[in-house]
Amino acid sequence: MNPEIISIISVGAVIIGLILQIRKEVREDRKESREDRKEAREDRREAREDRKEIRAEIAVIQTGMTSLRERMAHLEGLIEGLREAITARVQ
Repeated sequence: MNPEIISIISVGAVIIGLILQIRKEVREDRKESREDRKEAREDRREAREDRKEIRAEIAVIQTGMTSLRERMAHLEGLIEGLREAITARVQ
């Protein structure tokens, strides 16, 4: 065989090898990319669930604060009435 043909075949074989390697790496990258997207979707789903739980807890806290506010207003009224009763007797 002619040395030129041998070198052309060798270069062709190297190029084919490189193309196959690149294709393999592209497939692996696509697979990793799909896995990353799947993970990101799961993380977003979990974050949404966490936000729902936090909103529910905040609603419970707000309800408790409203109840405490009403009880404090009631106590303030009682204390105000008691003060009025004490100061009315003194005068």
